[in-house]
This record gives sequence, C-alpha cells and structure tokens, in this order.
Amino acid sequence: MKLIFSDSAQRELEADLDSNKVLLDYDDGIGPFSKEGDFPNGQHFRLVFVDKATTLSDFDQTIDSNLGLVWIKGEASDQLDEQMKIRLNARWHTFSLVGSNGILDETVEIIHTSNGQS
Repeated sequence: MKLIFSDSAQRELEADLDSNKVLLDYDDGIGPFSKEGDFPNGQHFRLVFVDKATTLSDFDQTIDSNLGLVWIKGEASDQLDEQMKIRLNARWHTFSLVGSNGILDETVEIIHTSNGQS
C-alpha cells in the first residue's frame, strides 16, 4: 500500500511533519479520535498528527508514503486502496483522499494533538 501527498498538500502540511507521527484514521466509531455515537454516513478519514513518542495501540500497521511512514488501524486496511493520494483543494482549503478506484473522502479532517487525544 502506498500513499502519495501531492506537492501542494506537502507544502501545506510540512510544518506538522517535523516532530509528529502521521496517522491516517478511518472513522469507524471507535478509537481515541472518534466521538461517542458519531457514526458518519459514508467513509470519513482524518489525518492526525501526534507527537512522535506517542504510542496508540489501535494504530498497529504502517503504509509507505512520500513523507515517510503513515500509521493506520489494521482493521481499517480493507477500506483503503493499494495506491492513494492526498490532494489539497486550494480554493476550499480542504484535503481529499483519492484511491485508484475514485475518491475515498472529499473532506479529510486534519487533527493536531500532542497526547493522542483530540
């Protein structure tokens, strides 16, 4: 599995990458970044930036990216495509996750945290 950040997405997120671990969180209603009872309609993903020293047991697998390793929940891997891209829509200042089979999420949420909690 591979995730490519577009040039514009890289530029927008580069300040977050220096001291943070990157998580691609699939919102399945469980885990530290899902609010209780918050079950989205359709697929929803988040890019979460946590301190590099943070360990989150739910995020037990990694995928390669052009920005380094990205952590995912192993149980969510079947929601991902083999080749994916994070794109920035500069007009709306939103990020999208696009797979080889089409758009996986048009509005990927960005979360910054230093303690593993949103």
